[in-house]
Amino acid sequence: MVTRASAKAAGREWEGRVALFMSDVWPKVERRRQAGRFDRGDLINTEPWVVECKATRTIDLAGGCDEARQEAVNAGAQWWVLVVKRRNKPASRAYVVMDLQQFHDLIAQEKP
Repeated sequence: MVTRASAKAAGREWEGRVALFMSDVWPKVERRRQAGRFDRGDLINTEPWVVECKATRTIDLAGGCDEARQEAVNAGAQWWVLVVKRRNKPASRAYVVMDLQQFHDLIAQEKP
């Protein structure tokens, strides 16, 4: 049986694994303390990105993306991403999700 405490511990552990994997890109990345409805993502020192990490039994892309988008608003961040744990896979094989409008804007920004 999965308790709320064990689910939270699994979430914290997943956030730490994502932070460790991303530390070569964001050298000062760390887990962030939760701030309830004013939350600004699960990791800090990832500017201009907000990173929301999910390690849930079932995948809720819509809910996770809505949460990440709101956290980006709270943080005043330009970009947001949802990182979803894949069962029995390392952090490097996680799903990374954003909506098409944001992906479009990101790609359009890269064009010469």
